[in-house]
Amino acid sequence: MVVGLPGTGIGGLFYLFMAFWMPFHELYMLARGRSSPARWRFIALNWIIITGVLAVLWVTMLAMKTLVHFTGLEKPRGVLEKTGLVSGLAHDTNTFFASAGWASAISLVALVVIVHALRLTVGRASKPRLAALPV
Repeated sequence: MVVGLPGTGIGGLFYLFMAFWMPFHELYMLARGRSSPARWRFIALNWIIITGVLAVLWVTMLAMKTLVHFTGLEKPRGVLEKTGLVSGLAHDTNTFFASAGWASAISLVALVVIVHALRLTVGRASKPRLAALPV
């Protein structure tokens, strides 16, 4: 995960996936006669938001590539020239952002699998009894 990039953490990806899934679920609800125009407006609002998040991620990637080019870090001198780390970042910025997204996606999938595995394997306690309050 990359700190400071909205939408690349597991919370942001969960929101993107759920907002993307909304119209498909609503089509199912429409087939069952349980849909409404207000729900479709809510879905449209969420799609506008996820479009904005993806656009911000894209602009951030382009801004970082431009910044690296503008500062001259794509052709470093001295010790940085020998290591090649900075110049590699300048050429692999797309890979850098893609790997951050994949790492977050893998983390989210692992978290969902663990939660459902625990839900299926760990027994639930019986309903707690409410103790009578002393009068």
